[in-house]
Order: sequence, then structure tokens, then C-alpha cells
Amino acid sequence: MLREQLARQFDSATLVRYDTAMAQYLRGEQPKDVPPQLGPLFVPINLSFMKSLSSFDPPAAMRAVRQPVLIVQGGRDLQVTVADAERLHTAKPDAQLVVVPLANHVLKQTTDTTLQGQMLTYQNPTVPIMLDVANAIADWILKLQS
Repeated sequence: MLREQLARQFDSATLVRYDTAMAQYLRGEQPKDVPPQLGPLFVPINLSFMKSLSSFDPPAAMRAVRQPVLIVQGGRDLQVTVADAERLHTAKPDAQLVVVPLANHVLKQTTDTTLQGQMLTYQNPTVPIMLDVANAIADWILKLQS
């Protein structure tokens, strides 16, 4: 999934450098040619997390969940796509899937479709999550209680 996210943001030459560096990193080697903008991914403290992330299968994990599940997906999310949310829903068909068309990855409203433009909503804690998101969560909780 991380590579898919990066593929939407970087050119193919940067992705080739990323692939090589990540393979080295996951083997415990010091990557030789890390694109500067991706450097934070390769710091030593992230190695255990990145190894677990590289072997994680979200649909399989979703199938193992025995509790009720609500999947909330932003339609303007640049990191995780609606198709990703639909794959989770397919893995657990009894889950409820809510797509909020104007929500981004942090579930805040945006009209911008670029990461740079959306970053303002990521970094500004005064921008609230969308009311549609809060309502979907509240409705789901109330439905569970009835």
C-alpha cells in the first residue's frame, strides 16, 4: 500500500530508487540511494515498523475481526483510495462502508486534490473533521446499541 501511495506522488525514476532502497533497508542494510524526500521512511527507528508493514495484509486482518466494523473513507483521500476501502469491505461484507466524498485522509473537508494543497488540513488542528464523518460514526454506534 505504501508503494501505491508513493506511486501517486512521485515519478517512475524516484520509485525505482525507492524500491531499491527499501529492499536494502528491509534486509537490514543501509540504503545507498535514498531519494531525499523519502529519507524519513528509512531512519533506523522505523525498521521494525516497516518490516511489519511490508508483511501486513489488510484484507486478511479484516477477515479475522469478529466485532462489528465501520469503514469510513474519504473520497478525496490521496493516501488510501476508495478502492482500498472497498477491498476491506469485500473482505468483511457485514462491515458498513461509508464514503464521504469531500473528505481527505484526515477526514477533513477539502476541494484540493493535491497533497500540498491538502497538507493545510493535516497540520491545522482547528479545522474540524467533517460533520458527515461524525454523523456516520454516531449513527453506526446508535445502530449497534439498538
